[in-house]
Amino acid sequence: METRSRLRSLISSRGFWGVLGLAALAGALVLGLQRLGGPAALHERFGWPATLALVGVQSIVAFWPVPVGEMIAFANTLVHGFWIGTALAWSGWMLTAVLQYAVARYVVTDLDFAAAIERLPARVRRFPVDHPAFLILGRFVPGPGPQLVNCAAGAFRVPLWRHTWCAAIGVLPGAMLIAGAATGLELL
Repeated sequence: METRSRLRSLISSRGFWGVLGLAALAGALVLGLQRLGGPAALHERFGWPATLALVGVQSIVAFWPVPVGEMIAFANTLVHGFWIGTALAWSGWMLTAVLQYAVARYVVTDLDFAAAIERLPARVRRFPVDHPAFLILGRFVPGPGPQLVNCAAGAFRVPLWRHTWCAAIGVLPGAMLIAGAATGLELL
């Protein structure tokens, strides 16, 4: 009976439907981007407005642990060069970090998150989610590392300022790595 009430509260959660809506939006954006010829074709056709729109697209698709956001950052760097490409990738992933934080914070208010936390082992409850080491270094875990850090920070109500400055530091190496790879490929 308890499982049924959890399922019912999940289905009635606006946050749950928001997350599903973001998943559908990400899929539609990726398909639309492919049909329009990709980021480079959009930039050739529309210039800087397309580039700025692609930062928004990157932030939505980077919400999920698939490398589509990296491909958009890579393409932006091929068009704009290392420094601007780094800034665009960093901006897109910072927007993702804040978006995931906000969604997680919103979803846990709809669900009985406090009760779920109480059922966790004591060592897990004591894990320092708000510590800068976790908020920065956790992003380097392959796969869902950034998503896990952003959602944990929102769910455990880490202050937004701390989450944001730690994300700014943690996102920068990845943005530079993608921009460097794109620049290196361009030189070949």
